[in-house]
Amino acid sequence: MLLTHPRRPLPHCITAHLLLMLVLLLTAASASAFNTGEHLTYDFSIDIPELNISGKIGSVDLFILERTNIASRIVYHACARITSIDIINSLYPFNSEYHSWFDAETGTPYRIECFVHQGKWTNHTLLTNLPAFATATSNTGIYYDRRNTFGKKMRYPKNSADIITALFTLRTRNRSIPYDFVWINYDRLHEVHFTFAASDAVRVKAFGRKPVPAVEISEKEYFGITAKLADERDAIPLTLTIPALKFAGFSLVAQARLVKYETGQ
Repeated sequence: MLLTHPRRPLPHCITAHLLLMLVLLLTAASASAFNTGEHLTYDFSIDIPELNISGKIGSVDLFILERTNIASRIVYHACARITSIDIINSLYPFNSEYHSWFDAETGTPYRIECFVHQGKWTNHTLLTNLPAFATATSNTGIYYDRRNTFGKKMRYPKNSADIITALFTLRTRNRSIPYDFVWINYDRLHEVHFTFAASDAVRVKAFGRKPVPAVEISEKEYFGITAKLADERDAIPLTLTIPALKFAGFSLVAQARLVKYETGQ
């Protein structure tokens, strides 16, 4: 009962929210800040107070895979991978990859591709033919998945971003003002509103025992997500908490903490 949902598998909802914030917080502040091979690893845990259940259920890995060119523009190819640990694999495995090709200067996506495997649910989605919004006259793309095998034409606002590229802009923002954008979530669009605030220092395994000065970023209206990102170190995301999601009558809190960081080359 706990691992089911009337419309979508439970981990799909949780991992989508988790990935939104983590990968939002991944993207570097400028083209020169991106290093091919940059790799961040997070422990992904849940807490269900009513059942006295808590613990790690998987990992989230974020990569910068390559730097390439599309239409004479510098483009980065980034990947996020979410995997379950062995004991969860025997109950409800999840092993999904999310890819994005985005403009190094504007941060806007050219192509988004997802390979989803969660429980018995599998899907391959592709959003392609996205224009470079900075110069485009029409903000449209073609979306494909198992239900739209021939493609569905979709139109996007100028401030649209996918889950991997949105914080390319956010990490360069003036932290004294909110940041609003439209999240491209498969074939759906969500308006998202983030604000910054002061935060206490945070300890994470990736940086040892010494507390890391941090800034808090939160979204209270749609997801209820709170994250801590390093005030220095290129604003690396340190922790993420998704509070009290309601599923099957239970409250579920999901959290991710940075356990490994590689700068790349």
